[in-house]
Amino acid sequence: MKRLLFLLLLVASFALASLSFAAASPAPDFSLSTLDGKKVTLSSMKGKVVLLHFWASWCPPCKKELPSLVSLHREMQEKGLVVLAVSIDRSESALRSYMTENSLPFTVLYDRNKEVAFNGYPVPGLPTTYLIDRNGAISRRIVGKRDWTSSAMKDEVIRLLGGKK
Repeated sequence: MKRLLFLLLLVASFALASLSFAAASPAPDFSLSTLDGKKVTLSSMKGKVVLLHFWASWCPPCKKELPSLVSLHREMQEKGLVVLAVSIDRSESALRSYMTENSLPFTVLYDRNKEVAFNGYPVPGLPTTYLIDRNGAISRRIVGKRDWTSSAMKDEVIRLLGGKK
């Protein structure tokens, strides 16, 4: 009985946390670096649709989700979608090792101190993705693995891009 109550409370807390970002609110700005030292700020992406994806190389659902995110990026980058994958790996060497084995075509940032993931954006679990519109407002937070090639996910991104298929 205690387990059931715990699970219900956990599901309710995730639902409430998701509702807090249901309405468009300004996306907190941040500055993080790529593994080669290039600084990237969210504010420099204003005017573009940003898929801000929090993940880690040790996270099995994250690794399963990445191929569909790569496909979405390849299909939608010409239409204005920017994918920023923010790794919260425990060490830079673990992330470097993963990146050596798996080339990702979008920008991968390293949140070394987990400040963006835990202070700027509520990340209750991995993967967590924020869809940010052209005005820099959070359109939606998605917690958990998704198939980014599904009609539902693609339609949501297309809507943010202005309906251009």
